[in-house]
Amino acid sequence: MEGSANDETQKIVGRGKSRRVVDKTPEEIQAEKSPEMSFEKQPANINNEQWRDVLSKLRALERGQ
Repeated sequence: MEGSANDETQKIVGRGKSRRVVDKTPEEIQAEKSPEMSFEKQPANINNEQWRDVLSKLRALERGQ
């Protein structure tokens, strides 16, 4: 099948010569999107000073302070 389509918003249906490009439903588009990451699982970007502070606090907890 020749032509152009946007695979994010359109799909091919039918078989053989009756194939055609149609728009996906909003539900189909949403289902194909990657799941959004919850806040708790998002990566944290911290600098070295902040990382050292975290390690310091962890060591204090290990020592029971």
